[in-house]
Amino acid sequence: MRISVSQAGNSVEVSGFGDPIRFDVTGLDLPPLQDHTFAAWLMLPWAMKTGEAIEIDGPVDPLAIENIRRFSNAWELWEPSKFNPVTVVAASRAEPTTGEDRLTFYSGGLDSTDMLLQLGRQPHPGTALTVHGFDYPSSAGDQFAELRDQVAPFLEALNYRHVTLSISRVAGGRHSYALRLAAAGFLFSGMFSEGILAADANWEQDMALFPWGLNHVTDRYLKGKNFRISTVGDQKTRPIKAKALLQDKMALQAVSFCKRRAIRPKNCGTCSKCVRTKIMFSVFGDIPEIFVDNSFDASLTNSIDIHDRNERVLLIDLYQIARDEGLDVDLHVQRLFERLKGAEATTGRRWDRLKNRLFGPRTAG
Repeated sequence: MRISVSQAGNSVEVSGFGDPIRFDVTGLDLPPLQDHTFAAWLMLPWAMKTGEAIEIDGPVDPLAIENIRRFSNAWELWEPSKFNPVTVVAASRAEPTTGEDRLTFYSGGLDSTDMLLQLGRQPHPGTALTVHGFDYPSSAGDQFAELRDQVAPFLEALNYRHVTLSISRVAGGRHSYALRLAAAGFLFSGMFSEGILAADANWEQDMALFPWGLNHVTDRYLKGKNFRISTVGDQKTRPIKAKALLQDKMALQAVSFCKRRAIRPKNCGTCSKCVRTKIMFSVFGDIPEIFVDNSFDASLTNSIDIHDRNERVLLIDLYQIARDEGLDVDLHVQRLFERLKGAEATTGRRWDRLKNRLFGPRTAG
């Protein structure tokens, strides 16, 4: 795929694969682009599926070219029936840029809100980047504007200017999660040297969720000589992050994590993500008044799909934290944990039976 990049001030267009993809920046003045590496990251999810080489008509960071090859090789190793190795060909090498500041990815979700709390108030104005086109489709302009208003007091209190980037189209699939962020971050390589984002999971959870779009294996490839993306906060899992938010009223008023797109940036209180977060809050204290439906009873905990891998990992982590901290848990939550353990045992027995059918029973010696 031959890719070209054009710029008119704060608007950038990437052409050559389907309809042109438009980037629009608000909150700062985007300098003339001297590095088109962002376009290679943007196209990589599609190229991994088709096996096409990515040909960029402008300068690309040579280290990023090598890391794109490594990233795509990893996913080919994991799922060779779905993904292919990808090479990048550039018209020229990107020259070193002068970006020195740090760009902070901020979605308004639980992970990124906790990350900003950890970083604390900035002694000098920081830059928080929120992308319109990930959690909010490009058509949901009014809802994205509501999110900006909702998080404004929190960002102001922590001394961040709020920069937004609208992307008209992004690739789908779990392999694309990190690559979307790389495309967004590398667009600013002329102004910043690093973009930081909150880790999705710790190392142990990565192994249980594997392969996941944001993971410690391939996240380390999201870098070039001019710009790199770093994840922070993997020492804290999501329940501990929820516990931290309970101590900060302004963070609670800002946070938005609901799965129901029509409700965002509010939190519905009944989708699986809201229910799971209510469970976390309930273990550490009272459920805050941040949900449209703030009720909490057995019917909600029973609605959790304990066979969903992501749900199991997060709730078992909560169970371990509650046990290790000697916390008393609600009867409904205790029953949920018991259901989780029962589901794990059933899954284990099914796996043992399948292995025996495929390979025969294991014998000593």
